[in-house]
Amino acid sequence: MVASVNDAAVLGGRVGLSAARFQVLERRDIREAVRITFWLVSGVFLVNGTVLASQSPVFAAASFCAVAAMLALQLLWRHGGQRRPHQMAFAIGVVIMAMGIPAAAMTPVVASMVAGEFAAVVVGCSVFIPWGYRWHGAYLAMAACTLVAASALLRVDEPQRLAVLIVGVLAIGTSLVGNMFTRQRRERAWAQEFRLRQQRAELRRTVARLDAANMTIERLEGILPICAACKHIRDGAEWSPVETYISAHSSALFSHGICPDCERRLYGEVTGAAV
Repeated sequence: MVASVNDAAVLGGRVGLSAARFQVLERRDIREAVRITFWLVSGVFLVNGTVLASQSPVFAAASFCAVAAMLALQLLWRHGGQRRPHQMAFAIGVVIMAMGIPAAAMTPVVASMVAGEFAAVVVGCSVFIPWGYRWHGAYLAMAACTLVAASALLRVDEPQRLAVLIVGVLAIGTSLVGNMFTRQRRERAWAQEFRLRQQRAELRRTVARLDAANMTIERLEGILPICAACKHIRDGAEWSPVETYISAHSSALFSHGICPDCERRLYGEVTGAAV
């Protein structure tokens, strides 16, 4: 399920993926796996209990109890359990393994069926659920204890009991190796996704820098060569009045008037005479 901080740090050093980002991606994947596992496991329990109810009412009752436990876990999942997807996935594993104990004490048909399902679950979990090495080790340890306890309760002869043990041990070993390869594949996928996100972020930063550069260029183009005496602006080889230049290069329009200082400077005597 979730990798330890050390596992995440090792991965971060290898591919440039931070421990926090690693855990975020891992939690996202395991939430998706748990969401599917709820219905898948509940459906298997329901089918087993219905089909084998005639052969073993006790096993059917245990199957329906397991379905009820799965529904309870799903309610917990909907009310805040999504914040703890790794613990929830392990709890689903506990329900699955707990079913093996009463099933082993049932008829040989039920025991043989459950032994096959045990192998499928142990091997399939390493492919379907993104276990961390420590979580997967804890799950396999629980599976090994369940296998030993269930094999002691199996109502089969010794050759069949030995065959069940061999199948269980091979399933645990296959799960261990399969989880290693599956995790390496997921690490590469997570690293690639992280690199793509980094590239998108770098692209956004580059676009922002280009926008800022364009704004700077526009401001530089706004520095106009203007005559210190007549205030005409140089436009190529010609000199144009300020209002003519701005009107030609923008949508601004001008209306002429006269400021108080110029009025006094130009028309002061006439104004005084009139007064």
